Amino acid sequence: MFFASAGAFTEAIDLTEQLERLVIDVHDAHFWDISAIAALDQVVLKARRHGMAVEVIGLPEGIQGTEAG
Repeated sequence: MFFASAGAFTEAIDLTEQLERLVIDVHDAHFWDISAIAALDQVVLKARRHGMAVEVIGLPEGIQGTEAG
């Protein structure tokens, strides 16, 4: 994911469904720039505001320490 696809990613996640838990698997994703990481953080924060427990699996080591990690 990179800056051009970051907006599409955040829009593709439908948080209107009432879920207790959201798991985002990024094992096969590549984060090419900071806007991609920010998009993932934005989705995580938005889901948490909706009361969901969020787990992001498959993050590369360099991304640890963000909201997602």
